[in-house]
Amino acid sequence: EICKAFRHLCNRDYSDVVDKYHTQEQRPRSKDTEQHAFAVRMNDTLDALDHQQMLLAMNLISCSGLLDQFVISLGRVLKWEPIIRSGKMSLSQNGTRDGF
Repeated sequence: EICKAFRHLCNRDYSDVVDKYHTQEQRPRSKDTEQHAFAVRMNDTLDALDHQQMLLAMNLISCSGLLDQFVISLGRVLKWEPIIRSGKMSLSQNGTRDGF
């Protein structure tokens, strides 16, 4: 599932927006105005960003470095080096990527 803030900002999908900031007295006066719709969408998007801050703050570069180290170590343990070398040789011989 796509995070709520991403759907709001990139897909402009505001179907699940809830007005939590206006009182019962304020809602009838401003419900059909563009400013009210914008404020409700903005507040709900900011709430979604705050709620998902730990996910959005994840450092994917360091995660990819750890994953790279894991794959290299796994290749050593499972003895994939001959397979990788043969794939490199086939790539360098004909200059195309055919099968690795």
